[in-house]
Amino acid sequence: MHRGTDNSQYWRTWVVGTRLLGLQLLGVANGVGELFAEDRLVLADLRHQIGLSQHAAADAVGLTASMYGAIETGFRTADPEQRRRLAALYGVTEEKFQVLWQRTRDTRTARIKAR
Repeated sequence: MHRGTDNSQYWRTWVVGTRLLGLQLLGVANGVGELFAEDRLVLADLRHQIGLSQHAAADAVGLTASMYGAIETGFRTADPEQRRRLAALYGVTEEKFQVLWQRTRDTRTARIKAR
């Protein structure tokens, strides 16, 4: 399943909430209740929904892992071409991608201010 990881340990860490497995791996449909509540979705949730790692998603849209990570965490905006490719990868409109990017950034900013 994962290189260098005992599968039983992997499942144990997932069960206690320290890991999120890709939904494709679990064979679960997208409507997973509160896990992906529409009003709380952020960009990382879109990637989790399609079961990709950050590196795989970055490769799929032709970005470096660091650039992809900066966009996904709200540190950097995606240019129009990057936004188009990312929205297509996630299966959402560019407008929805932008809304979720802004929510991602706002959530990160709120966490920083709360410290």
